[in-house]
Amino acid sequence: MPTPADRLAKLRDPAIRAVLLPTIRASLPTALLVQEWGIGYQFVADVAAIGEVLTEAWEIKSEADSLARLKRQVPLYGAAFDHCSLVAAPRHVERALALLPDWWGVMEYDRGALSVRRAPQPNSAARPEGLLWVPEIVALMKHFDLWATALRLQREFYARLSAEHGFNYGRGSRRPGKRHMLEALATVPRAELAPLVCAALRARTDWRRPDGYRRERAG
Repeated sequence: MPTPADRLAKLRDPAIRAVLLPTIRASLPTALLVQEWGIGYQFVADVAAIGEVLTEAWEIKSEADSLARLKRQVPLYGAAFDHCSLVAAPRHVERALALLPDWWGVMEYDRGALSVRRAPQPNSAARPEGLLWVPEIVALMKHFDLWATALRLQREFYARLSAEHGFNYGRGSRRPGKRHMLEALATVPRAELAPLVCAALRARTDWRRPDGYRRERAG
């Protein structure tokens, strides 16, 4: 007979991943899966899938976890991913359904099986280009000929800053910063930009970060 410790082990993160990852692979067989993806210095996406035109992410909350950080994590996921879902142990599900935006999906993990409590909906606010590294952003800037646009946005930013604070901040550098390059890319229609963003992410051969990435291709 399983002990309480055995039952708890089956609700912890590794047990959930053991069921979640094959489920994702079955539904997204050509996607690139990334586990423990550090997004800048802000947060870590537990599991993400990069398809041909869409990015998806799953946050895991096991029996041993709490939902204390979930409110802070939601906007961070929402800024980057087209679809987001929470995968949770039973004790978290009802509270998560009340806490999460309606476009978040919720999956319940119980007794070695996953069930969908709410399907994810498209996230219209997502800007997956924010997942790119600067060299990848620069390549897209050149592709869409947006260098002048980014420099204009940068000049306008510093002009507003100078007017607000009564101090001449200048015009910024001759090379636009990441913030203004991303603002320039945001002017590109989503249908044109998304495939190129996903292609850049899928083309990475090195996902280095201080504590290392785990990367695998579905299927």
